[in-house]
Amino acid sequence: MEQTEKDIIKVSVRTVVEWILRGGDIDTRSALNAYEAQNIMLQGARAHRKIQKSQFGDYQSEVSLSREFELDEFIIHLSGRADGVFTEESGVVFIDEIKSTLTPLDFIDGEDKTHWGQAMCYAYIYAENKQPGLVNTGVRLTYYQLETEEVKIFKKVFGFGELEDFMHDLINKYAVWVKFGRDWTAERNASIEELKFPFDSYRAGQRELAAAAYRSITAEKKLFAAAPTGIGKTMSAIFPAIKAMPNSNLTKIFYLTAKTITRAAAYDAVYIMQSRGLKFKTVAVTAKDKICFYAHDELRRCSPDFCGYARGHYDRANDAVYDTLKNNHAITREVIEEYSKKHNVCPFEISLDLSLFTDAVICDYNYAFDPVVYLRRFLQNNYDKNYAFLIDEAHNLVDRAREMYSAQIKKSQFAALKKTLGKNHKPLKKTVSDIDKYLLAYKKKCLEKSGENEQNNSFRSRHIVLKEYDTELSGLLESFVRECAVFFKETREGINSAEPGSPQLQELQNLQKDVLQAYFEVIFYQLISGFYDERYVTFITAEDSDLRFKLFCLDPSYLIGEAMRRAKSSVIFSATLSPLEYFKEILSGNEEDKTISIPSPFKRDNLCLVVGADINTKYKEREKSYERISDYINVTAEKTGNYLVFFPSYEYMKNTYEVFCGKYPETPSIIQTNSMSEQERDGFLDNFTSEKPLSAPGTLVGFCVLGGVFSEGIDLTGDRLSGAVIVGVGLPKLSAERDIIKKYFDEKNNLGYEYAYMYPGMNKILQAAGRVIRTETDRGFVLLLDERFGYSYYKKLFPKHWEHFKTVRTPEQLRKIIEKF
Repeated sequence: MEQTEKDIIKVSVRTVVEWILRGGDIDTRSALNAYEAQNIMLQGARAHRKIQKSQFGDYQSEVSLSREFELDEFIIHLSGRADGVFTEESGVVFIDEIKSTLTPLDFIDGEDKTHWGQAMCYAYIYAENKQPGLVNTGVRLTYYQLETEEVKIFKKVFGFGELEDFMHDLINKYAVWVKFGRDWTAERNASIEELKFPFDSYRAGQRELAAAAYRSITAEKKLFAAAPTGIGKTMSAIFPAIKAMPNSNLTKIFYLTAKTITRAAAYDAVYIMQSRGLKFKTVAVTAKDKICFYAHDELRRCSPDFCGYARGHYDRANDAVYDTLKNNHAITREVIEEYSKKHNVCPFEISLDLSLFTDAVICDYNYAFDPVVYLRRFLQNNYDKNYAFLIDEAHNLVDRAREMYSAQIKKSQFAALKKTLGKNHKPLKKTVSDIDKYLLAYKKKCLEKSGENEQNNSFRSRHIVLKEYDTELSGLLESFVRECAVFFKETREGINSAEPGSPQLQELQNLQKDVLQAYFEVIFYQLISGFYDERYVTFITAEDSDLRFKLFCLDPSYLIGEAMRRAKSSVIFSATLSPLEYFKEILSGNEEDKTISIPSPFKRDNLCLVVGADINTKYKEREKSYERISDYINVTAEKTGNYLVFFPSYEYMKNTYEVFCGKYPETPSIIQTNSMSEQERDGFLDNFTSEKPLSAPGTLVGFCVLGGVFSEGIDLTGDRLSGAVIVGVGLPKLSAERDIIKKYFDEKNNLGYEYAYMYPGMNKILQAAGRVIRTETDRGFVLLLDERFGYSYYKKLFPKHWEHFKTVRTPEQLRKIIEKF
């Protein structure tokens, strides 16, 4: 019988060790570790080089090591780089493993199994490959504290047989997971080969989008797709991505969204294909604050003393992952919660672990783009991995990215912290006082610039814009971080020695919490400073009694592009990706990337589009428009049905609502309130059903805010929504920050107003109007109320299926159009 060639599974030493040897608790230091990882990313390599250069004798740095382990069905190729190799005077060869950390060295006890395990792997491979017959090999763990530059060293010497037993035990345990993944991939790929498009036919435009997505994924390019609601965008993106997996060696799909409801659509699409024979595993990653079993408790802490799920989590985690994977394909939030309780593990951490072994990860944009919470286990330095990003509702990514890549600190926080510290912790208090003093000086500069002073409380917002990064403040913040390390050590000692329930303990815990909050914000600020370039400004603004010092990302295109490099291909799509060239530029597209614009599949006559060109919604004229807008709304509501009216602000909405209710009390209406809970939002939408509890006459008018939760991402099909009235052109509120964006793009491409105001505003309009026609059987009415919609530069932004719009200048003219529709 001819022997078949075995597959070679390439994996790093660190990956194997951190998966197999992990154990113990999730503790409060985990909160620090997320930020610690960022600083280590920026400073760790430099620290390694510093330690390596300080060594003497025959010390070798960055020694590449690899070894193949042949098993029954496959070969595991293990590789990595030892930080250092040297020989002591005793003649023992040592492997040096360097770990950079922000944790005070007093808390490092040299008991981390993964650190020893990583070094022991290198010791075994070195002893076998580089110096065969080496009886004993030493392992040294060198911990370097990034802030204090102190070093702590631990040493052990292992016999070759001891290392060999450890190594083979480790590989055999890891092989179980390799076999599971390998067997599943074969089963998955076989089902994909047999998979047909899950519907009898493609909708209009659906085949074109699916084909373009497939070509882009297999060619490892980006695709920017403007695809209207109704063609089946979700299936058009997921189906070709799945079909591409076997032949393009695509290993994982990330379906990235801004809203929970869009994630549900992705699950539905996969479920439809699974019902037709597809073998495919998906996992939903839910935000930690939402899925945590203690999220309702303000005292929630990831601490073994508080949370039983955190206590010993890593001892049970692998069993929980294996059990969940073996018994589920669609790993929803409910499934994760069920198995987390069964195995007594943290549901959030388990969802991240599960994502390693699933074929698709359905999650928020943050997990691919945010510099703090992105999925490092996949995406940090993994440019050799074959992933695809499917980015849904991509119009949301522009402002989300600006927010992710910006950071700020406030004077008020340091002023409060200075007061809280009192007479204790003098070194930390001095640093806090220095920062507060520095920010106060800038506050005075802001006031002087505008001719204001602190006694004059009439000012609203005064600001200074710097193109350069403020290195002096950065130095003060670095001092703050260093002093925090000492403070945390002191307070932890005090907390450990304090009597449970004592006032002293409560005081120390509250103080630690206040310092920790400031510490996190400073660490994030310092992290973002690493991205600072010509696309940033430092925006300093005095607001009432406070001062904001902000690193403001004006153009996120470069950083979005760097994040997208973590995938081989990205399909960026939305119903409102218009103008397409604007989104292509701002979302990091280049000349090689393709674009596609799919026309609306619906009959043009199904949408009655009217522009009310006699309404001026500019801020100074709004008060004059309340009654006229109310008249237009009432004419719209004369025809039985459900209607949504969208306003550019809560204030505008509230004032018009009061006028409308006073003038037309017989028309049932409801209004969106600020900061609605999820339950309140659902209750609002429940009114738009076939059994309308508030609308006995058969009509209901809902007043909403443009760009809010009800203007996109909701499906009110059929008679649930008959039409929409949109007040204004959707411009973002005039602000200093928007004007800074405008100035930046004026200098870059002479399209500052368009990029800062006009295009984002029009996108909100298109989203709100898109609530009306959701299926090919829907018929509906959209009224745009603003004279600017009649101007040529706005009409150029109308999609092609809006070309049949009609213009009116009186409610009576509108009535005649509606009667004929």
